[in-house]
Amino acid sequence: MNVVLGHYPQYVTLASKLGSNLFSVAPSKWNSMNSNQQWQANKIFLDSLIKNKDQIVFSHHPASARLGSWFFRELIYLAGKGINVRPALDAHVA
Repeated sequence: MNVVLGHYPQYVTLASKLGSNLFSVAPSKWNSMNSNQQWQANKIFLDSLIKNKDQIVFSHHPASARLGSWFFRELIYLAGKGINVRPALDAHVA
């Protein structure tokens, strides 16, 4: 299964267009969580995509990830787990 990562809201739009999975938490729940809880939820999602060997599709080129953004943190986390976060030449990058 494809999983879309990138900056909000573009990654949501691309995932919908492609029929792909994405990390999503209801806004009311997300807003009730502190940043550590939000990151823990995000890491659980990332660990599941690693475990499932999902194909990652980027809505943005990883080199354009804004320093400190959730997307940037996701890339660093995945790279730390040995995942190649450089998009393939034929990968869809919006």
